Amino acid sequence: MSDAPSSTMIERELHFTRTFDAPRDLVWACWTDPDHFAAWWGPAHFSTPRDSVEIELRAGGIFKATMVGPEGTEYPSTGYIEEVTPQDRLVLREDGTDHPMIESQRTVVSFNDLGDGRTELVIDVTMVCTEELIPLAESGWSSTLDKLAAVLAR
Repeated sequence: MSDAPSSTMIERELHFTRTFDAPRDLVWACWTDPDHFAAWWGPAHFSTPRDSVEIELRAGGIFKATMVGPEGTEYPSTGYIEEVTPQDRLVLREDGTDHPMIESQRTVVSFNDLGDGRTELVIDVTMVCTEELIPLAESGWSSTLDKLAAVLAR
């Protein structure tokens, strides 16, 4: 038996739901305005330089961001926006990545207005990746959403 990571790619789905004490238009802006996006994107101890973020908010528009890890390693993402329904739904897609653990990712973000200034965020991610990436992705998304909650609380 080998301890080497598997390079076999499989399709996996991840689901996250978070409720924020913030109005839907602000949560939407955090996802779609590059200044806001750079303030929270990436897991704890990662940053996303503002100059690495490009968001063309239209179907077919570019979606780019580069996370920088604590040791300075850069993790660029380059994809496109598949669908935009303002303040309701955003679909992002990344195909043919250079990362050895992931081939593609499709992320569907739904913004549900709960009233009283609260928003439920529902994220469905479909990834073609190695099995080893799944726990890293789950942890990364959870930590990233914690950072979003902190930004929205300010």
